[in-house]
Amino acid sequence: MLSIYPLTFSIFFAQIIFLIFCKYFKKKKYNFLFFVIIFSFFIYLLINYNYILDKWYNSDNHFATLNTHFFVGFFFNIFFGDIYFGTIYLLFFIAIFFKNINKIFLDLNNIFLLIIIISTYSMVIISSIFFTPIAAPRYIIFLIPVLILWFNYNFFNLNFLLSKNLFLSFFIFFLAVSNIIFNNNSKPIKKPPIHNALSLVALNNTRYIYSGDDIYFNLYVSTLRKVVNKKFYLMNKADFKEETINSFAYLCLNNPSFAVGKKKLLDNQKCNKNFDNFKIKNILVIPDFKIILFSRS
Repeated sequence: MLSIYPLTFSIFFAQIIFLIFCKYFKKKKYNFLFFVIIFSFFIYLLINYNYILDKWYNSDNHFATLNTHFFVGFFFNIFFGDIYFGTIYLLFFIAIFFKNINKIFLDLNNIFLLIIIISTYSMVIISSIFFTPIAAPRYIIFLIPVLILWFNYNFFNLNFLLSKNLFLSFFIFFLAVSNIIFNNNSKPIKKPPIHNALSLVALNNTRYIYSGDDIYFNLYVSTLRKVVNKKFYLMNKADFKEETINSFAYLCLNNPSFAVGKKKLLDNQKCNKNFDNFKIKNILVIPDFKIILFSRS
């Protein structure tokens, strides 16, 4: 889990806290399980040693800074469709919590889910203040099934007073279906319009594209159908020495919305790049992209 997505450290930490809680407050010992979890963490450190060092010494720029909006909605507006559905779900969570508060802390399943939720939000706050800003919903997307599980578990399994009310049960069902219908295509974080960028490149009579040094963006571009089908050729640094290439388009991610939101920033410095033996022919700017067309000088 940690190797695939290190930010799930909050779940690992929640497991440790839960086992300690069981030992000292519930008089239940899970010594072997505790040992396995700790041992697995050391295995993670061993097999991901180079990755951890790279992230420690080469921190990237992050724009997901902590602000007051986080403490108002805790990303419920993103997790559950929009600000309206998010508010309804958040109010339901609060109502269920205070209604079942005595039962919640007697139930181990409930306690474990709550520890995961609290440790994940705490991780966001602590990391954003003291280390790397991660106050964006995409960083803790794994929390959504935990929140849904906690909601369903309390609403249906712990005899929430109104759960026997047929009207309220129907309302919850109607709310969930309406959320899907109205917000299915309303994605707050959209992918960069790469196909629009490629169409502009095609109109400028070149099939060679260069997408910079970002390994993840390069990997994404390499999987595009037009690249796989050889309609466009994705260049690497060695290709600039090939004299047969007379022109190419530099697809530069220019402060994409998935990274900076709606902030208006100056052009990314990576977009102001020059290449030996090539001169700038034209510059095209679209949302998320700055496309620089180069021709051989």
